[in-house]
Amino acid sequence: MFLLRFNAARVWRADEVKNRLGWYYKVMTDSAPARFLICGRVPVEGDLGSLPTSDLWRKHVEASNELRGVLRVIEAGATRLADLEAPDQSLLDLKVELANRMVSECHLCEWRCGVDRWQGKKGVCKLDARSRITSYFHHFGEEAPLIGENMGGSGTIFFSGCVFHCVFCQNHDISQRPEVGQVADGPAIADIAEKLRNTGAAT
Repeated sequence: MFLLRFNAARVWRADEVKNRLGWYYKVMTDSAPARFLICGRVPVEGDLGSLPTSDLWRKHVEASNELRGVLRVIEAGATRLADLEAPDQSLLDLKVELANRMVSECHLCEWRCGVDRWQGKKGVCKLDARSRITSYFHHFGEEAPLIGENMGGSGTIFFSGCVFHCVFCQNHDISQRPEVGQVADGPAIADIAEKLRNTGAAT
């Protein structure tokens, strides 16, 4: 594989790539935490389940501003993720609550179907609220920075269903047939991502 994708290691010698993808490289090499983990350290107050959606978006703006400040401190090396106390409720929880509400009158994509996917209704994507995984593997055909210097490949998870109806889709068998694949909840998807990472996937 190295002979086929030698550029995957060479790409990181370019100053522009390092400048533009610096934080991504640190996460890939385990020298910095992924940003979703930092989201889990930004506290958010209030009973999220009972607040109006407009209040949740206001809280999201406030917490996102705080997140940017935390990111600057971590990027400067002034603190580590492990030094930050894990709150009872975080920006990550707030994002989950907002996503769940978006699915209940779905406007996750620009079709904005408005169907309640939690009730099994389906929009243009032909999906309800459940995720279906058709395959996962180490992908060596992605862009060079995603493959990693150690040629571990990109940890790829293929989901079924798609909001586009591209005539020449190379994955039409899963993009236009959302019923294929195995239903997977959040913990199951996280386990797959962890397995790919632990077996050498760069991203």
